[in-house]
Amino acid sequence: GAYLPPKLILEVKDAEGNIVFTPEKYQPRQTIPQEPAEKILILMRAVAEVGTAKISMRNEDNAQQYGIKTGTSDRSENLFMGGGSRKYVMAIRFGHDKLKPVELPQYMKRKSRRSDLKPTGGWVVGFVFREILDEIHSGMPVVMFSDTVENGLAELLANYPERYK
Repeated sequence: GAYLPPKLILEVKDAEGNIVFTPEKYQPRQTIPQEPAEKILILMRAVAEVGTAKISMRNEDNAQQYGIKTGTSDRSENLFMGGGSRKYVMAIRFGHDKLKPVELPQYMKRKSRRSDLKPTGGWVVGFVFREILDEIHSGMPVVMFSDTVENGLAELLANYPERYK
């Protein structure tokens, strides 16, 4: 629930490698109270683990945890995925400026070996989203969500075992 303005420049160095500019450091500002923010994160973790992003966000080689929100318009005109880790967040939208359904990309036809499936945010955008997040996090220590979020996820899954197999 904290806001931190995006940082586009980490530092500027001259030809000799001396730092000539470092942007101002901002302190996070609370925008959503902690309890509702944690509940939202629990739901976003559920989307990544057992929901509409579970297939695309699964990667046995990377233990990094993600929280995700997916979206698909009625006629697949807009495919969306937003979310990330505790360290980085991003959003991707696939769509056309003049609305028309997004066709299933060739890479998804090859990946699924089917061309009759409806494009969705969790499926089509998800694999691209995951590759970008994995690349961003490669070589970094895994950053887990808080115990409160992970325990809330476990409780959610335990309360609805038939729904979240």
